Amino acid sequence: MPKRIMQGTVVSAANDKTVVVEKGAIVSVLKRVSLLSRERTNAVKFAFSGKKAVLSSQNPEMGEAREDMEVA
Repeated sequence: MPKRIMQGTVVSAANDKTVVVEKGAIVSVLKRVSLLSRERTNAVKFAFSGKKAVLSSQNPEMGEAREDMEVA
């Protein structure tokens, strides 16, 4: 199910899940991963599995970034 973060809000048609992360940790990871996102969209993808979140982005001209972090 695709999700998009717009101005700090997770947007999803049928979202019944909650994820807890430390604010400082997610901000740091987002800053690093978003460096390689497309300038036009600044999109960062989130994938969740158990107690792990994988954040990723890609830019055809510069490459891709991926980072794992713990979630509760």
